[in-house]
Amino acid sequence: MIKSCHACQLVSPSPQEPPVIMTKLPTGPFKYLEMDFTGPYGQESLLVVIDYYTRYPLVAIMKSTTSRSIINQLSKWFSMFGYPNSIRTDNAPNLCSDEFKSFLYEHGIKHCRSTPYFPRSNRLVENFNKSLKKCIHTAISENRNWRDALNTFLLHFRATPHCTTNFSPAFLMFNREIKTKIPQLEKVHVNKKLITQDRLQKDRIQNWANKDKSKGYKKIKVGEKVLIRRHEENNKMSPLWGKAIYKFVKQTGTAVNLISESGVIYQRNVSQVKSYIDKNNFQGGTN
Repeated sequence: MIKSCHACQLVSPSPQEPPVIMTKLPTGPFKYLEMDFTGPYGQESLLVVIDYYTRYPLVAIMKSTTSRSIINQLSKWFSMFGYPNSIRTDNAPNLCSDEFKSFLYEHGIKHCRSTPYFPRSNRLVENFNKSLKKCIHTAISENRNWRDALNTFLLHFRATPHCTTNFSPAFLMFNREIKTKIPQLEKVHVNKKLITQDRLQKDRIQNWANKDKSKGYKKIKVGEKVLIRRHEENNKMSPLWGKAIYKFVKQTGTAVNLISESGVIYQRNVSQVKSYIDKNNFQGGTN
């Protein structure tokens, strides 16, 4: 009778929370993502995505939080990293709309939703958002641009070894450390197969491009007067070369530096420059 009292049941304490069940680590980068919004900050909110394998964060400043705006931003990220296997979000209306569901289904992405009012099931992105908010609030309190502070925070977060993995998110994502202002020893892993393939392909392109070209090209002397080929739209009545006369300054490979009569320096390819014969220096006879 006492246990069945309706009023007593309404004011009784919550049951003990279930034991923590850890998410299994994915087999590689960008396969399992967690996503959430934080803010707003003025008229803008932040769309935050965390890759579970690398802990690599992606953050976008959003003026709109509609399903279409989210889809447009995710499409940009997916064009860089590829489509994930699954993505976990909360149950916000813009993340449960038919438009958003169709987008994920069309690209073979499983949509996992956290339990309502139980943020622990989306803990990775929730924990990151705490640090993110602290960064922004600190910048605002110091009258600094919080958008600039956000970019600096993301750079150092991505470059710092994570306390769980002992690797930086950038290294796990790109297999290299990204450069920051902190000096570090660079470990270069030379891919010999890539270097060989690059050289062979460039040799094929060079041989094909040069098979009908002479092995040499015109060398211009310092101080020589030249004309520059016109690049504006021409018609049948327009000359191929400009009227202005320039002087040669120097040549590096096939690139030449020229100076105009007003002292302006121009750079052109040697194929776009033609020697100018000054009649004042012509020593031939006249008829």
